Amino acid sequence: MSLEFIDELENKIDGLIGALNHEREQVGNIQNEINEKNGRIGELEQENEGLKNELENLRNSSTDTQGKFDSAADRIRNLINKLESVG
Repeated sequence: MSLEFIDELENKIDGLIGALNHEREQVGNIQNEINEKNGRIGELEQENEGLKNELENLRNSSTDTQGKFDSAADRIRNLINKLESVG
């Protein structure tokens, strides 16, 4: 084996090791990014659940209020009918 061949082989191995280290670094960066995104997704899911609950509470409150308005309107109609029958 010639010395040139060994030098060339060493250079290629060093290049491969450098490429491998770079790829490992890239994988680590991507994994960190995925972890950050997963954390943000979890936060958004919690916020979404909170908003769903708040919306449901508003719907229930609106239904209750509408029922009270309907009841008051019925009472007013009854009073108007009584007044019209007397007058």
